[in-house]
Amino acid sequence: MTQSSQQPIVFFSKSSCPWARAVRHVLDQNHLTYDERPIDKDRANLAALRRETGQAEQPSLKIGDQWLVDTDAKAVAKHLGLPAPERVRIPA
Repeated sequence: MTQSSQQPIVFFSKSSCPWARAVRHVLDQNHLTYDERPIDKDRANLAALRRETGQAEQPSLKIGDQWLVDTDAKAVAKHLGLPAPERVRIPA
């Protein structure tokens, strides 16, 4: 997927979550643009996630019109057609 054909990515995360760090790493390593919305720092982001999905789990991404809720780095990479990362979790 090239940047010019990239669907918008909205990434709901928690700053301290190792699974969210791994998803962020996949997106960054592949030079993808995304709108990160930390649910632990802004209650409006958590409310939006709950409103859109009925859930509060993260990492969750909206890619175009599709949701990956409570996902991991390998599922995100597969959905985007990217190489699978070695790890689904990156400790602090």
